[in-house]
Amino acid sequence: MSPLTRILIGLGVIIVSFLAVWKTETVQSIFGRNDWAERTLGVGQTKTFYKMVAVGTMMLGAIILTDMVDILFGDFLRKIFGGTV
Repeated sequence: MSPLTRILIGLGVIIVSFLAVWKTETVQSIFGRNDWAERTLGVGQTKTFYKMVAVGTMMLGAIILTDMVDILFGDFLRKIFGGTV
């Protein structure tokens, strides 16, 4: 992947994730309440669940942006599938 493409994808993921954290009520109105989050995290915790997912996605965007995907996940995938990835 070219550096420009990687940077644009990484920044796009980070920006969308930031907006999801900032406007969690809008995300909840689009996707609705999450039954698993309500049962596991407690009643009214769907917003917290969406924020946790968005922060995790933001971290993934930073990993893509800095081209750390192969360094962080390459060895793991090589061990699972064997050989080179």
